[in-house]
Amino acid sequence: MTEDNTTMPESIVNSAKRPAVVIVLALLMFLLATGGFYGAYMLLTDISGSQLGVTSAMLDHLPINTFLIPGLVLLFFMGIIPMITALGLLRKNLFPSFQRFSLLKKYNWAYCSSLFIGFFLIGWTIGEIILWGVNGLSVIYLIWGVMILLMCIIPKLRKYFSI
Repeated sequence: MTEDNTTMPESIVNSAKRPAVVIVLALLMFLLATGGFYGAYMLLTDISGSQLGVTSAMLDHLPINTFLIPGLVLLFFMGIIPMITALGLLRKNLFPSFQRFSLLKKYNWAYCSSLFIGFFLIGWTIGEIILWGVNGLSVIYLIWGVMILLMCIIPKLRKYFSI
């Protein structure tokens, strides 16, 4: 058996070099997106929030009176962006035009998007805790955001996504 990869399809060669942490990070993004789509659907189909089990009293400290804006934020920042990021993590040459939006030019856009999502998730969750107090779900999402950021500092992952 030879080490020559010239006869193997590029996708097989690239997946063999992909660190396992990339797959775990992509799975975290996919699961986050799934939850984001669910929450957004529930808030956008019933902007009163009752379908999701939240009350309009939760909006008392905010300059809004329905859950329309939180539903849109969930859809975009916790649904669409994590889903696209999960795909970009698994296929790092996917959507090359997204690279121009990357703030860290020496890293692939999907890596930078992962950092953004981790920070956003932590910030969103801290905001919820400040407004409404700690609950089990907020603790889970806070830990989730920290896990994303911790995974992003793993040297193998950083090297894999460096340009």
